[in-house]
Amino acid sequence: MFRLDSKIALVTGAGSGIGREIALLYAQQGAQVTVADIQEDAAAAVVAEISERNGLARSLPLNVADEGQVRVAMQETVEQYGRLDILVNNAGVSHVGNVLETSAEDWNRVMAVNARGVFLCSKYAVAQMLQQNPAGGILVNIASVAGMIAVDRRFPYGASKGAVISMTRSIAIDFANQGIRANAICPGTVHTPFVEGFLERNFAEN
Repeated sequence: MFRLDSKIALVTGAGSGIGREIALLYAQQGAQVTVADIQEDAAAAVVAEISERNGLARSLPLNVADEGQVRVAMQETVEQYGRLDILVNNAGVSHVGNVLETSAEDWNRVMAVNARGVFLCSKYAVAQMLQQNPAGGILVNIASVAGMIAVDRRFPYGASKGAVISMTRSIAIDFANQGIRANAICPGTVHTPFVEGFLERNFAEN
């Protein structure tokens, strides 16, 4: 098993689901983890769980679509730990609907979190990684198979995850020679509280 001793990681959407598991695993492997989530209580609960397992973590309320909050999140992480080694862009939302069933509000909501959020967090993380000594770091972006192939009635979600994949490729190419690696993970359906609630809201009648 890999080790992350003394590495500083920030995981967005880490209050539940995939983000929670990533935060727990990183802490287990020695990283000091900032557990960031728009649900502050959920983030605090994950930190408590990490602490019970003798790991090191702190919670941080974060709306990834808010540039001011993202800037502060990066600043506070660096102020506390001195650097940022790993950013996991995991926060996300979804919507069921084809192009005709998607309102402008639906589109904006999904893109704000899934695409703008990844852009903002990546922008401030890369800037920090380039200026720290030694320079460099890792970006892990949680995309989706929906960003690679068409999925029925996932119009804005698929578009947003396609954007994540494209952004990841651009960052990887642009900063490969400066010690920064960027990779996207494209999971299929994973049974998490997010997915369970999503299915109940949209497919309960079936």
